[in-house]
Amino acid sequence: MMWLLVALFYHMALGLEVVIGDYVHVRPVKLAALLAMRLACFTLTIIGLFAVRAGFNAAMRPSGLFRQPVKVRINGFRLNLFRHQVERIG
Repeated sequence: MMWLLVALFYHMALGLEVVIGDYVHVRPVKLAALLAMRLACFTLTIIGLFAVRAGFNAAMRPSGLFRQPVKVRINGFRLNLFRHQVERIG
């Protein structure tokens, strides 16, 4: 999955480089556009790699993704829904 992201954004950068080279004729503007495009592709690649890594790390945890205990109070009892515990209050 990570190599797919790297290949995707590299391919995108190559394609945009051809488009910028063909349609932008002023040299300083062309260089600025190429630099901005390369920086954007690199940034998106890094963000994508961190997102995939975070997703795999979360999937490997036994508790699941962003699971927090939910505590509900009903008629003097406190229910902890993810630990299946019931506590009497007071």
